[in-house]
Amino acid sequence: MNKLSVSSQFKETFKEVLFPLGFKLYKKTFYRVSNDVLQTAMLCKTASSFTLEFNIMPLCLPIRFLYCEGYSLSNLAGRPDWECWNGVNENAFSEMLSLFREHVLPVFERGTDASSAYDELRKVERQIYTRVPDCVIPSNNLIFLCIKANRYEEAEYLMGLIIEQWNKSLDGKLAAHEQKLQNSEPDPAFDRFMARYQELKEEYNRIASRDVAYFQELIAQNEAISLDRIAHP
Repeated sequence: MNKLSVSSQFKETFKEVLFPLGFKLYKKTFYRVSNDVLQTAMLCKTASSFTLEFNIMPLCLPIRFLYCEGYSLSNLAGRPDWECWNGVNENAFSEMLSLFREHVLPVFERGTDASSAYDELRKVERQIYTRVPDCVIPSNNLIFLCIKANRYEEAEYLMGLIIEQWNKSLDGKLAAHEQKLQNSEPDPAFDRFMARYQELKEEYNRIASRDVAYFQELIAQNEAISLDRIAHP
């Protein structure tokens, strides 16, 4: 068994491959800017196991932290997370690196801007989320990739899925809220839910109406935030 910590072994193993490709390291995250996206590979560890998570995020999200969870290499490769509850197997990181080269590096090589990154991440989701309708879990990450790439139809579809999820939650929230009103109890959680629900509907309407001027301004603001954060991690 290697006496180095899991984090140290991860860094030592992956820096030999990723540093020559232009990646930098912040804590447990390797990251690289490519055109209008940020590619990340990060160690995710619990008390008993660990894996690598990767992502490609649009700079227009914005990115405020370099703690970037994403898609699990274990899930993509179809294997369990690596165990560390009783030490780490001496071949663990060489195996992880081999699987990373096979499954993730090609995604990074092809997903070098917002449009190609969206296409690559959707391929990843089709491999991982096989039991989810359309193999997609809608997220701001995917939506902003689409908006940046001027793929508004796909952004509208993804945002619509999020609205559907909130619509399904609304009836239960309303019933619980009515009960609290009858008991004269304050309900700040419901107020926050409704405020966010309204924001989401407004965002959907902007996407559906193709409010390009609004998003161009938002993109410029958010990219400035992201680039400043990446320059000063």
